Amino acid sequence: MPSWVAWAGFALLIASQAWIFRCLITLRMHKTPVSPYRPTQALCRLGPYGYSRNPIYLGFIAVYLGLALLFKVGWAFPLLLPAWAILHWGVIAREERYLARRFGAEYAAYGEAVRRWL
Repeated sequence: MPSWVAWAGFALLIASQAWIFRCLITLRMHKTPVSPYRPTQALCRLGPYGYSRNPIYLGFIAVYLGLALLFKVGWAFPLLLPAWAILHWGVIAREERYLARRFGAEYAAYGEAVRRWL
């Protein structure tokens, strides 16, 4: 792979970490925990949560891609699909059911207004 690929990976890695940091700041502003094992206190709609219902997971995927590009690990790309599938159906689907029970119509309206990914 050409050297610009590593630079693109580095740029994606830095941008995705900044994105995740912004997500964490937004959650803290809403006084809601980051941990999925603690009860959600508020439905965040600001910042990254206005663009994606799962911006931290989106950031994790971007970190994964950035690292794969930076270190020129081509075999990591085919593994992204099963990792995404596990994340999508094993984690996000469960979280969305919880949020729908917790926030009801408010979460339903949020789900209609904001995409799951981007």
